Amino acid sequence: MDPFGVPRAATRQDLDDVIEAFAHAAEYLERAGFDGIELHGAHGYLLAQFLSLTTNQRTDEYGGSLENRMRLTLEVAAAIKKRVSERFILGIKVNSVEFQDKGFTPEEAILLCQALEKAGFDYVETSGGTYEDIGLGHKKESTVKRENYFIEFAEQIAKAVNQTKVYTTGGLRTVGGMLSTLEGVDGLGFGRVALQEPSFAGDVLSGKITGAMKSSIPRFEFNRPIDDKQPMRGLYHLLSRATLLSLALAACSKPSPVTTKSLVTTDGYTYVYDHVPPHNASMPTFLLLHGYPASRYYWHHQVQSLAKAGFGIIAPDSLGYGDSSKPTAIEEYNLKNIADHTAQILDAEGLSDVIGVGHDWGASILSRVAVYHRQRFSKLVFLAVGYTAPGVFFDVDAINAQGLKNNGYTTFGYWYFFNSYDSAALMSQNNID
Repeated sequence: MDPFGVPRAATRQDLDDVIEAFAHAAEYLERAGFDGIELHGAHGYLLAQFLSLTTNQRTDEYGGSLENRMRLTLEVAAAIKKRVSERFILGIKVNSVEFQDKGFTPEEAILLCQALEKAGFDYVETSGGTYEDIGLGHKKESTVKRENYFIEFAEQIAKAVNQTKVYTTGGLRTVGGMLSTLEGVDGLGFGRVALQEPSFAGDVLSGKITGAMKSSIPRFEFNRPIDDKQPMRGLYHLLSRATLLSLALAACSKPSPVTTKSLVTTDGYTYVYDHVPPHNASMPTFLLLHGYPASRYYWHHQVQSLAKAGFGIIAPDSLGYGDSSKPTAIEEYNLKNIADHTAQILDAEGLSDVIGVGHDWGASILSRVAVYHRQRFSKLVFLAVGYTAPGVFFDVDAINAQGLKNNGYTTFGYWYFFNSYDSAALMSQNNID
């Protein structure tokens, strides 16, 4: 069965709802302490669908000419501008080319970016392709040495705008390639390497490394179909959300109130955690438990905002992640033991009552800490994954089968790789920590 719904033309009410949703999200993000927002106008998502003649078959004021096709994007921008302050950054990822018949062209991308500049966009991030032709590869031999897939198109855009900054994303792996790309644009974006190595940008700038680690998965096979009818959309959907260099740098530098500490538990495991004391005794402390694949650094923006507001923070690297111990025996990842370790971290800081926040895998840890040390919490917050009681069977095969049927990909397909006999050897051979 086809997992996709049958498309229909958006009504005027639909478009109003879309515009309002974008504006609401931007206002919400600014109030939450974020510096800006990047709209996704590439890769065949909604704004890109309006921009491309391949998907935009409308005959009203939103279809036909490029001026009409960019109307929705400009209306979204105008609505956002009304709801946020002047210092709030507005950016957008756009296709510089689509690589398909009647697709969005480089010439149209230039005209679009000039219009985006007039609309007040602070930056554009150039990418390319759609799910029909993802474009994650070198279409021209001239781009191979410079690594970035879209550099020639990005350079044309950079020459056509004055104030708006131009970044580009895709294919960058070495310092040499990055420096070559920066000769023609203002900044760089990273997707896979930022997910694979959270400290990548900081390590490059400090001279610690000169490029990304080699992945055990071939570079151009992330979107390999599961079969002829079901494209593996999920992994590329995640990897396509590139992190701009400037944001990656911010994520690698901790705000001044943060102290990084370590603790050896009573059974011999080392935990590394970030600590911020509350401004006064009346302010609670947040225990932030990260998900997979992540580390304590993924809480950077939340730590910064909470610290500024006066809250205390404990953000540990979970067992097996970041700078904490990484035992190799599966038995050592017993959740009750990890819950006891977490309680020992709280004991070390003299904390008897905290607000627990768990994301993804961290939600599973929080569930166990709350069961075995319930007196330690005033509130519990579960993100992405809800509370799971001890003894509940997690049927990964059933979940993957349902995901494949409904969405076209296995939600937890990567579990099969990690559970295979040769996964550790493959990761070791390719220097994957």
